[in-house]
Amino acid sequence: MTDWSQETLDELWGDFIDGGASPESFAALPKLADLANDPELAEQAVSLAGAIIAAGGAEVRDERLAAELLAAANRLLPASDDYYASLLAAQLAFEGVAYWPNLAESLGSLPFDVLCPSCGTDITLLFDLSLAKASFIDEIGDTSPLQPVDPSALTGIGRRLYDTAASHAQERVMRAVAHLFGQATCPLCAAEFTVAGRVLF
Repeated sequence: MTDWSQETLDELWGDFIDGGASPESFAALPKLADLANDPELAEQAVSLAGAIIAAGGAEVRDERLAAELLAAANRLLPASDDYYASLLAAQLAFEGVAYWPNLAESLGSLPFDVLCPSCGTDITLLFDLSLAKASFIDEIGDTSPLQPVDPSALTGIGRRLYDTAASHAQERVMRAVAHLFGQATCPLCAAEFTVAGRVLF
């Protein structure tokens, strides 16, 4: 890749979404770090770098590059909007706190698929605001609401994510975090389970 236009970055994102981390995406990390100062591409580039590092783990970790990308994420996060959840997850990847490739998706507005730990049913979880629910997709389309955790009960990474989002007035992400660390009920067998335990690990 030589032309790092918006189209090139979109193509790399698409390849990552379709096939996960690859030698090409690992090789792109230094260039993505360079783009951290681009006024138009910075948020997307740093978010993608976080996703690649989260997926690649220790095998692709370069401490100098991770520190550079972390500084960029810290700088971009307070004013971010569309890429806020991705940058929040990228911070953890750059710090080496945890490699949770699913974190950005679950804090975003996209549905997330898990298996019920009791009956094995495919369940779609949606964390977006008042629509937060667990759905069993069949001809009936049964659903059950997700039960958010009381924010005061959050600890560890959950506490950090919630407090960071709160400091930037990111109410949607705050609610998503509360639902992510809350409880779900399988719409088919009524088994209850902790959402984060199925999504993050």
